[in-house]
Amino acid sequence: MARFKLQPGETILLKGPLLHSQGEAGVKNFLTGKYKVQKCGGILTTTRFVACQRNDYFPWGLLIWVLIYFIWNRKILFAVPLQDVAAVEVDPNPKVKQFIIRTRDGGEFKLLSDAFFNKTPQWTQAIKDAVASASPQA
Repeated sequence: MARFKLQPGETILLKGPLLHSQGEAGVKNFLTGKYKVQKCGGILTTTRFVACQRNDYFPWGLLIWVLIYFIWNRKILFAVPLQDVAAVEVDPNPKVKQFIIRTRDGGEFKLLSDAFFNKTPQWTQAIKDAVASASPQA
């Protein structure tokens, strides 16, 4: 797993906590391991969308937590170049406030805002704007 680093000429547009869900939701799928939700940190840059590992807060002292955060955090779970984004959709189910990033090669990433206030509209609009500015023909 690679670690996140800004590429030359790349700037961060939006950053925040997200949940990445994999598989089809349901109790049976959850119990069998076919559905899982992973905490991640979303980073939207001028050239790509990156989801990095996010650890829970550690019960030890603040200094140890900060050291562990900077040593083990920011491993990339997945990265999507903005020119490969085909669509950004909000899940039609009103109970689930997740958004879906679809790629040109058929990939699908289901993400949910993990902030105290739901930031799904901000994420979808920011990704759409970034894709439009990265490739004008999108």
